Amino acid sequence: MLTAVGLLAGLSFGVQFGLVPALNHLDAANYITTMQGIIPTFTRAAVPLMCMGLGTFLVRLIWLRSPCRGMNYWTLISFGFFLAAGWITIGGHWPLNHQVSLWQAQNPPANWQHLREQWSQLNLWRCAVAQLGFLGLLVPFVFARNRQAAR
Repeated sequence: MLTAVGLLAGLSFGVQFGLVPALNHLDAANYITTMQGIIPTFTRAAVPLMCMGLGTFLVRLIWLRSPCRGMNYWTLISFGFFLAAGWITIGGHWPLNHQVSLWQAQNPPANWQHLREQWSQLNLWRCAVAQLGFLGLLVPFVFARNRQAAR
């Protein structure tokens, strides 16, 4: 669970702070060509991680509950952020990605910049909730280590 959520948080962080600034400076033809190249790659990376994260969260929350109430609380909070990031991806990015995949670089739609801004804004939100979800998973480990060190 920690691995899948951490990798998704890292992926969204890299996209937000590495890819989005570059994409926002491209003209229409280069933007479309770049997005049509990276959409399949990122989808192939994200889908298995999203499935692994969902599966491990459900196992952890339903079958392997911790005897520590705080651990369960933080896991549930993290799961909420994980679901929010998934909702942004599936309900926001994927429909926009599908539109971009149908565009022709030589003949972009008139509103391509608006859709690019919408995609970038969705990514900012996804990055924020992914980071919060990852931090939510780390909190119990930090507290557990601090308690052990105090003993």
